[in-house]
Amino acid sequence: MKKLHIDADRIVYAVGFACETQHDDGTFTCDEPIANVLHSVKLSLEKIKEAFYNEVKEPFETVVHLTGKENFRFALYPEYKQTRADSRKPILANEIRQYMIDRWDAVVSEGMEADDAIGIAMHSDKNAVCCSGDKDLLNCPGYHFHPKTLKLEIIDDEFSTWHFYKQLLMGDKVDNIPGCRYTTKEMYEKYKVRKTKGIGEKSAVNFLQDCATEQEMFLRCLELYTAREKAECEDAQAVQAEQGALEDMLMNGRCLWMTRELHEDGTPKLWMEEL
Repeated sequence: MKKLHIDADRIVYAVGFACETQHDDGTFTCDEPIANVLHSVKLSLEKIKEAFYNEVKEPFETVVHLTGKENFRFALYPEYKQTRADSRKPILANEIRQYMIDRWDAVVSEGMEADDAIGIAMHSDKNAVCCSGDKDLLNCPGYHFHPKTLKLEIIDDEFSTWHFYKQLLMGDKVDNIPGCRYTTKEMYEKYKVRKTKGIGEKSAVNFLQDCATEQEMFLRCLELYTAREKAECEDAQAVQAEQGALEDMLMNGRCLWMTRELHEDGTPKLWMEEL
């Protein structure tokens, strides 16, 4: 039986903000009765379930996921998501979350994100289905039910691996993960990529276009990171630059990587943890 794992963090924000009114003085209020707001949450979840049933035409289980406190990524990179530090939450965020916990048995992930819990489920259960609008979860192969299109698709290992390394070059502006940022003119010329100010999606795709294996993608990314690092230091520091490039790439990758497994103590296994 398939098990639909719903990332409900987005529903908290979507429904919560939809019921608010902004006033001329910049303040916000929620004049909607809380019962109506919680009913909207229920309708949002039921809409996803109904659409998923119409796709699979078979019984399935549903697991609702919420992000809890703390996140292991802050220890890896203190600037993680700091672009959102001053962002406010919906006025009724706590009430919506508690409703999901009480009525939908929502699973709250402590020390990591709801998306990580979904990644773990997908890795351990071939019948797990991801329902999240977060592009990071495209790094996880398996069933994906998209909450916007309400369509089911299968992401294979080849695409998920390529998508991860593309992100490793691009970074993630929303989560404030820098990625490679830029590389040298020599790298653009070597791989016949049109030079741009930074490494965006198109450049990242072009840098990886002739890589056939994950090892080749890893080494290509490391080459680009290393070229950037060496350009920022003196020749005498070349060895340190190579080590710095590897450490920077690992930090970015571990922030972007969706958790697949946990250690015995419950902490996430990191990307390329053996390095």
